[in-house]
Amino acid sequence: GVGDDVELGGFGTIRDDPTVVLRVKPGERLDPPPPSLNLRLRGTSFDRYREGRWSRTHVAGEELRRHRNRYTIFRPAEAGDEKYEIILDPMDEQVLFLPEGAVAVRVPPAIRGGRNRYRAIVRAPGLDVRYRGRVDGPLTYAAFVAEEKRGFSDPIPSALANRYLEVPGGYERVTALAREVAAGGPNPQAQAQLLERYLRAGGKFRYTLEQPDTRGKDPLHVFLFEAKAGHCEYFSTAMAMMARSLGLPARNVTGFLGADYNPYGDYYAVRNGHAHSWVEVYIDGRWLTFDPTPASGQVFAVPSGLAVKMRQVMDALRVRWSEYVVEYNIRDQAQALKGFIAWYRSLRGN
Repeated sequence: GVGDDVELGGFGTIRDDPTVVLRVKPGERLDPPPPSLNLRLRGTSFDRYREGRWSRTHVAGEELRRHRNRYTIFRPAEAGDEKYEIILDPMDEQVLFLPEGAVAVRVPPAIRGGRNRYRAIVRAPGLDVRYRGRVDGPLTYAAFVAEEKRGFSDPIPSALANRYLEVPGGYERVTALAREVAAGGPNPQAQAQLLERYLRAGGKFRYTLEQPDTRGKDPLHVFLFEAKAGHCEYFSTAMAMMARSLGLPARNVTGFLGADYNPYGDYYAVRNGHAHSWVEVYIDGRWLTFDPTPASGQVFAVPSGLAVKMRQVMDALRVRWSEYVVEYNIRDQAQALKGFIAWYRSLRGN
């Protein structure tokens, strides 16, 4: 669910992939550290839904303003912001995964030819924050998070105004259900909350990694009116389509939810199995996050056992090697080269 598109349907069981793809070091540390964090890392958003598949409308983004190695998303980082250090393994999509409420990022430059080469960080409509340039190993960056994390102001560009309200043809039954569920809501936020509660806590739907059989049928109709069970992408798709049918701009968002503490590396590891999707609804000029997936599908049990410990040790060693051998040597050599050049120029000046 963190690729360039999201597709419902299929048949069978989704596997919980233990591969670590992100490591997070929160600025505020507890002693002792909790075994897991209910951390939401936003990746990318999708505006178009057709025939069981979400995709993104590609609209040109803009490079974020940079002061040295700090980039402004909404505003410059301030003293009261919480800092999260993140170590990201390269993926097919060059997305910077950011905690909710992130206002700025710090991304170190790459070293090319003994010089700092600052990366271009681009924010595209849909609040997709991506980096440019080659990455040879894990990318380390920092996110600065504001204390107020509830929603963010990001006006809808004209190119996406219709996309965020688009509902496929043949969804009259979905629209009727949305109106029934949200009938008691006096305002858009209350209506969105009723939709979220209906899917998440109404007792009618069940989270499962067993995909419903949708062959020859519309996946969303199967989920809402037949199986009433599915994984997070079914829940987020259902809420997004129901919100749109009420005239509420909505989009599907993918990223990661949850992180497990690695005591050997002193960081929180995010696995592929933490991949998650949720919904953002545009209300009163702000995008608000709603997560209609039942709690059983949001926070998984912390893995344990000898095999898990061995994977933790190996991942911690890999991170240490990258931080203190590969990156350190490159930067140390670059610094030494700069010093040598300065020394050589001073000799020539004499």
